[in-house]
Amino acid sequence: MPSAATGGQKAKVRQVAFLLLTRLQCLGNYQFKSNFMNTSKLPAWFNTDTALLFLRISIAAIFLIHGIGKLTNMDGTIGFFAILGLPAIVAWLTALVETLGGIGILIGFWTRLSALGLAIIMLGVFFTVKAGKPLSGEFEFMLLMANLALLTAGAGRFAVRKPKAV
Repeated sequence: MPSAATGGQKAKVRQVAFLLLTRLQCLGNYQFKSNFMNTSKLPAWFNTDTALLFLRISIAAIFLIHGIGKLTNMDGTIGFFAILGLPAIVAWLTALVETLGGIGILIGFWTRLSALGLAIIMLGVFFTVKAGKPLSGEFEFMLLMANLALLTAGAGRFAVRKPKAV
């Protein structure tokens, strides 16, 4: 059992804590007062709409690859879903949502609806394919979070269907 700290040890701990806090405070003040990530000096295309475009392209590529792969081998897809105890209609719906949702997200048409469908698929993956496997599903979790981000933010300015002005 550890012994109680002596008065000298407590003073030393307080001194170290004080030094750490002052160093962190100085670092924080430096970052806020300096030109660290001064957004006025960034190129014009560094904005939320461009970030959403990059997110949409990456998410769409992943789901299009998987959706088209399922559609081109529906016998294998239905067989895999059967192993999971899911009917063939779920395999068809998953393949169609992944493909059509990927297209919708890529071009920015019905982005929120597509992102909702793909997020539901990722939840389904967690509760079927990844169920009972601790420390697995990081990729699926990232896809779920990315789709939730698109669901909340929308497609952005670079989309076929532009967001409505508020």
